[in-house]
Amino acid sequence: DLCTAFGAGMLPLVDKEPIQGLLTKGRRSKATKAKTLATWATKEIRKLKNAS
Repeated sequence: DLCTAFGAGMLPLVDKEPIQGLLTKGRRSKATKAKTLATWATKEIRKLKNAS
């Protein structure tokens, strides 16, 4: 959501190891909500990287 709102300026901030680790942990979670949210966030970051 931050990437969508602020664009490519957010990319260096969300492309850090702690954020990526958090998203990985979320994707591996048993909780459906966490998994869905982490997957969506990862896709948004990937879209932003490809657009840059």
